Amino acid sequence: MKILHVNNVDLLGSRFNGHDMQRALNARGITADQIVMERMGSDPHTRLLSTNLGGGCLRSRIVTGEQKVSIHAMIYPYLLKLKNMPEFQKADIVHYHLLHNFFGSLPLFPQVTTLKPAVLTVHDPWIFTGHCVYPRECSKWMTGCGECPHLDDHFSMEKDRTVLQWKVKQKIFSKVNLDLVVASDYMMDLVKRSPITRHIKYVHLVPFGIDTNIFSPARDQKEIRRRLGIPKENFVLFFRADCSKYKGLPSIRYVLDRLKKKNKVTLLAVGEPGLLADYNGKYQIIDFGWITDDNLLADLYSACDVFLMPSIEEAFGLMAIETMASGRPLVCFEGTSLPAVSFAPECGIAVPKNDEEALLAVVKRLRESPEERYVRGKIGRKMAQEHYRFEDYVERHIHLYEEILHRKKQGKIR
Repeated sequence: MKILHVNNVDLLGSRFNGHDMQRALNARGITADQIVMERMGSDPHTRLLSTNLGGGCLRSRIVTGEQKVSIHAMIYPYLLKLKNMPEFQKADIVHYHLLHNFFGSLPLFPQVTTLKPAVLTVHDPWIFTGHCVYPRECSKWMTGCGECPHLDDHFSMEKDRTVLQWKVKQKIFSKVNLDLVVASDYMMDLVKRSPITRHIKYVHLVPFGIDTNIFSPARDQKEIRRRLGIPKENFVLFFRADCSKYKGLPSIRYVLDRLKKKNKVTLLAVGEPGLLADYNGKYQIIDFGWITDDNLLADLYSACDVFLMPSIEEAFGLMAIETMASGRPLVCFEGTSLPAVSFAPECGIAVPKNDEEALLAVVKRLRESPEERYVRGKIGRKMAQEHYRFEDYVERHIHLYEEILHRKKQGKIR
């Protein structure tokens, strides 16, 4: 069995974009490669998509051109080159990720999926809409889009061509020959409801997985806090600092503006650096920016008392399961994947979406209740080991690939 993963980049998002998967498959004796547009690492099984089509300059011009005419993922030529690469030609199955990250062309997708059995992991709701990565409160993705209230969102449009984009997606996904993979019940529900994807017969629920040996409560919290310079008596709040409209930074700031005993609170942050500068002098702030070192990230989970994740949209939430595996409680909003992923209310704590007073109340309660933090963390660890081990994530994919090849052998797919 030979598997090829295709994505925009290798190391960014490596745990869910196929990079770590191909490494795990190779370790199990299954030949696997990854082809990417941007190669950051040096893994011998990761290949750079050889375009000979103008390289990065052409890509930049396409991005600009699509923005000017208000379309997205329509005219990138790179899938034409993909089908001629030896890794593609030798593969038994091709597994695609994040087609909309400036390399996939929707009109070419039916063509490549007829050449090889194909899998597409649906990482977010973009394929269901005429434009948005997350439709938020809008329900027009159910009826064909148009009059989009979020044209300035990611992949912005100068003119509203959401009806055209939606119709193109519907036509293309009526022709594709593939299996879909989703990581959460939230995404499974969208796949089944969307007029673009609800006809697809084979849709598989495969939750993401992490290394529960790295993300573990066994790490020495006292030593990690000492190394980070955190006072013993401080309450430590950990979160992702991100200007994205979806990740909840305004709600995090609402909580920080209203916590008392500010001099006894430490803020641990990863993500966009410098977003907490105005809290200097009010809190101890340890801002790591973007990090790719899993051991450092695991230390931060172990150092914290609570992980705050008030995303208003989330298709899965990898940081939620890292929190659980580390034995720490998670606080989130309802209305996303996070309550189900974190097994709220037994493990995670979910409050009504955008109810910042409720969010603040939970953080204050947890600060005063080490026992509740311990109990929820212990449950979270147990659930992470039962549901989110990386080994199980890999095995579920192997079973999926075997099922697809069995169907091919029976003549049920090309």
